[in-house]
Amino acid sequence: MELSKNLLIKSTLARLLSFIVLFFAVRFAYFIAVKGRSCVSNDFCFFPPQNLDFTIHYHSAATYRCTVDHYLSVFQDLIADGFLSPISKSLCIETLTGEEIIVLKEIGVIDSTGISKKSKKIKKSSPPLILSNYPLSFHDNTFDFQFTNNLDWSGQPDEFGSELCRTLKPGGFLVIHTKSRDLYSLRSLLDLFNCC
Repeated sequence: MELSKNLLIKSTLARLLSFIVLFFAVRFAYFIAVKGRSCVSNDFCFFPPQNLDFTIHYHSAATYRCTVDHYLSVFQDLIADGFLSPISKSLCIETLTGEEIIVLKEIGVIDSTGISKKSKKIKKSSPPLILSNYPLSFHDNTFDFQFTNNLDWSGQPDEFGSELCRTLKPGGFLVIHTKSRDLYSLRSLLDLFNCC
């Protein structure tokens, strides 16, 4: 009787171990077949890349210059219209490469700061002008001017909107570049910001 009980336990343990090995083998095959060597999964990566390169590469210097010229034109128009001045304390939100901050400093807005959620992940390659402050660790009513051209990354737009309103001074300006051109999108965007 005891011999059959020992065989039953050994048999059960062998089956359990086989099941676990099979489970990991199937998971491994899934990752290799579906995900490949890309490591896009948040929980596990079989082949982590040795040299992570998150820098944003421009196709040419002309592309970079075109981007800088675009921001230069935008900010000069905002200065001409009175929304921005050289004494403004400015914040650029979700700026990965820092062109906005460089241009602001070039045109005389010295007190300019950039933040990016992704700069925590790419600390080595993010320019020194960019901080990784999420949630925003600034005091209330800190900035005269805030600029962003990328709202798509925010998973909690209501919280994001209230943080921007909290850090914007009364009478300050929030400039958002967006691709949306319809009235419904504009109203939805304005609903995010109770300070506007």
